[in-house]
Amino acid sequence: MKRYSRKKSTLQKIPPSFLLLGIPLLAIFLLVVLRLTGRLDFSSSAAAPRVNAELWVQDSNSGESGGVLLDFKQQFEQPELWAAARQNIDVYQFHDFLFMDPKYGIDETYIREKMLPVLNESGIKIALNVTGANWAKCDDRDQIKYKEAEAIDRIIAAGGAVSFLTMQSTLSKTEGGNSVTLNRCSPYPDKRRIDDIIDYMQFMKKRYPNMQFGMTDADATKGNDYKTSLHELRKRLGNHGLHLNYIFIDNIAEFLSKNDPKDLKDLEQFIRQDLNIPFGLVYTADKDITKSNAAYHTRVLRRYTEYFKAGGRPNNYLVTSWFRFPTRYLPDNDPREYTLMRTAAALGNRIRGTGD
Repeated sequence: MKRYSRKKSTLQKIPPSFLLLGIPLLAIFLLVVLRLTGRLDFSSSAAAPRVNAELWVQDSNSGESGGVLLDFKQQFEQPELWAAARQNIDVYQFHDFLFMDPKYGIDETYIREKMLPVLNESGIKIALNVTGANWAKCDDRDQIKYKEAEAIDRIIAAGGAVSFLTMQSTLSKTEGGNSVTLNRCSPYPDKRRIDDIIDYMQFMKKRYPNMQFGMTDADATKGNDYKTSLHELRKRLGNHGLHLNYIFIDNIAEFLSKNDPKDLKDLEQFIRQDLNIPFGLVYTADKDITKSNAAYHTRVLRRYTEYFKAGGRPNNYLVTSWFRFPTRYLPDNDPREYTLMRTAAALGNRIRGTGD
């Protein structure tokens, strides 16, 4: 019977002293490689991997109802001044009034010849910040949705498309504020506000079957019972075969000035897991603290970093301002200028994991 001799394995040939020293060194080497390549994170946010997030930008109203920054049109007449930001932006959300009031000069020709070429070149989708569902049964506000539909039709006629309609704090606006008209209808209870949302979405869905709907909501920032109102909204929308495609929590600077980042993480979990709705954050700055363009830029990025370290991973980020600062959109690459698009470009780089 033929005998076969067993050869020593490669491991058996290695001196024991080398194994005692070499294996730990190899393990350390692998850990260093993984850390440098970004595949291992020792920070507190390691348990929360990056999500495939989108960056949205919304035009600033400069702190005034119906306001616009002076260089709004320059974005579409000198697009090279925000080339870096455009590489990171997925969606540009415009206030509805820009397309509804002739005084802004955004007619079908301007949309076709100026706006769409710039947006299409960068693959940027269009969203509208709409108010047609807000207190719709108060006075004659039910007519706003028809004017918004006319604006959408104008964009379509110019060769564009509106992909998203974001209802502006429709659920969280419970009082009339400074509006004499709205105060005549105040208070406007949850049931009526949800009725208005359902009517609005049904109206728009019938006209634009592929439209996606979302909402900004400030109940959490105001300290209100957001869970009850959002649960009720989801239930009643579902009863009519409707659903929200996303929710933006408004305003993160103010929320984090009063709450711990972990509270925001709980809110993120509630919306994304309990409600099964993609979670977004509105990145602006606090009105009473932000007193310069540089302060706006610094505070937006600081709030992003603070929440990222706490494990926050929103699906969507929206950069905007409805206060005085920043005062310009452009340029996005001048180290001496702090503009909205410079902030958008920097935030986009952080979201993509490419630094500044």
